Order: sequence, then C-alpha cells, then structure tokens
Amino acid sequence: MNCPTCGSPTNSKFCSTCGQEVSGGANPSAFSTTKAGFWRRAGATVLDGIIVGLPASIVISLVTSNGGKGTLGISTAQYLLALAVIGIYQVQLLASPAGQTLGDKILKIKVVDLSTGGSLTSTQSLKRWIASALMNVLSVIFLIGIIDVLWCLWDKDGQTLHDKFAGTTAVKA
Repeated sequence: MNCPTCGSPTNSKFCSTCGQEVSGGANPSAFSTTKAGFWRRAGATVLDGIIVGLPASIVISLVTSNGGKGTLGISTAQYLLALAVIGIYQVQLLASPAGQTLGDKILKIKVVDLSTGGSLTSTQSLKRWIASALMNVLSVIFLIGIIDVLWCLWDKDGQTLHDKFAGTTAVKA
C-alpha cells in the first residue's frame, strides 16, 4: 500500500515517511488506475443523459412556457434549467465517496482526484461540472465540447479538458 500524501510504500496505519494516516484515507493502490477510456466515458454520459437529462428536459418543457424556442425546439431557459438539473446530479454524486453517477456505475468507471486517487471534493466536482457545462454551451458555436470529450483519446492521464480544469480523471472501478 502507498501513502496518499507522499506515495511512499507502507504497511502500517501511518506513513513512516510523512506521518499521514494511510488506512481509511485516499489510497491510489486501493482502486484501479486503469484509464476508463473514451467509449466507457461516452457510454456513461449517454446513460446519464437518458436517466436524468431526458426526464428533466421533459418535465421542464411541460412546466415552462414554449415561447422563444431555439433551433432544437426548446428555449434557452429550458436548456439552462435542464443543464442545472444535470449539474446538481453530477456534482452531488461525483463528490460522494463512490465518485460515480448512475451511468458510471453501470459501465464500471469512477471519477477520482488525479493527484491522490481519492474521492473528489465538492469544489472539484463543481469545477468539473462548470467547465463541462461551459464547453457544452460554447460547443453550439465553436465545437469546444467535442474537443473536450475527445481530449482523453490522446492525453497521457486519460483526462478530458474539464478533468484537467478540476484535477480529476476517470478510471475503471
């Protein structure tokens, strides 16, 4: 087992190098460090969209006015509300000890802190979602969202751009 703080090998409850508690803390050797890969990540995103995004969009479209429809038949307000619902879902679940949305659980991946391999903080989870949401909104014009999700194909740590912003990555669970 390695210390989550300094990375030194240790077999006790506390690291002999830095004194950090090892058991019960973030431990990179306690989970897979194998990158989740593009297709698993994409599949989890699609599943989350079906599980949360689609129902949220339907409910929002039923309870909001239909004025000011955009090119996809929904208003900007409806789009932003659906984005917020998805954001709450992702931020809460990724900041939990499991570090997984429902789509992630189904496809056996987990989002972790890149430097420790441990669970995300609420701040990291929020930063990750904000970066992803901004890139998705901008992708309507500049295709930035596509570059964001494809980035993990050539990144050495398997990170997307929103992962880089938050210091996270997705690994096999």
